[in-house]
Amino acid sequence: MDSGAPLRVILTRLGDCWSARLIVALGRGACGFNKLQRRVAHSHARQPISQRMLSLTLRSLVSDGFVEKRQTGSGRWAEYALTETGKNLFDLIGEMDNWVRTRAARTRATSKSSNDNAPPAVAEETAPFRKGGMTQ
Repeated sequence: MDSGAPLRVILTRLGDCWSARLIVALGRGACGFNKLQRRVAHSHARQPISQRMLSLTLRSLVSDGFVEKRQTGSGRWAEYALTETGKNLFDLIGEMDNWVRTRAARTRATSKSSNDNAPPAVAEETAPFRKGGMTQ
């Protein structure tokens, strides 16, 4: 087995559209399916998660050991919570977020000071990349 395979598995899981968002939402506390769907919708209003996608992603996160599914006392509905591994991953996601925000701020500051000192032609060429001017 390739020594980088476990890391690739984790990065692939976190790189999908919903897994990291669900880990962060569950980092706020255990909850049921519908409440979790609302939490994710509020944190990412641009694209709400469908029930099917939420179900599939939760199933994968449970299978990978990041989330546990617990039946409530009545047994009528389930509650989802982070496992210890999921809590560790939640902390790492927070650290990565802080790292990215710090790097982005430094990059913007460096880019701004570079463009301020650049000849006018260079400043004009980079204008679409500043202040969200470039669309994907």
